Amino acid sequence: MRKLCNKNLSAGFTLVELMIVVVIVGVLTSLAISRYSEAVDKAKYSSARLWLKKIFLSCEEFYNQHGCYPADVNPNIAPPGLCPTFLEYWPNPTQDPFNSLYDYENHPFDGMRAVGITYLGKDLRHELGWQWGWENATVGEIIEIDGGDDLFIVIAKKVKTCTSTSTSTW
Repeated sequence: MRKLCNKNLSAGFTLVELMIVVVIVGVLTSLAISRYSEAVDKAKYSSARLWLKKIFLSCEEFYNQHGCYPADVNPNIAPPGLCPTFLEYWPNPTQDPFNSLYDYENHPFDGMRAVGITYLGKDLRHELGWQWGWENATVGEIIEIDGGDDLFIVIAKKVKTCTSTSTSTW
């Protein structure tokens, strides 16, 4: 009976084994955090895509009623006459997941006007890829610019813009 009580039980982990476990847990944690971060960004961009589609539909309704699109404005400003009649409000940085901006674009293109919206993404830099977008995307298509950081939707190509005299009835 005495031999059973004096049995040496050294069944613990060695320092090397503990270090290996810590390294493995660290690697798995870093992979999980990066995947989580990517999933969060993807969800935020999905929200921005929904806003672009909502603005697109509002601009189409505006065009159907007025026969033209609003003139160009600075970034993060609603085009004249669009809000609140056709769109409840223009998304501002405090409502955006990345605190980013939406830029309504109405520029000369092939002798007429081209209309679209650029979402500046999480880096808040305007990559000016809209020209490529107007040349290569179809109306209503959302394209990624700058490796997916900026988003752009084509609203219309070769259209006319409302002038101050045609917008006075708003």
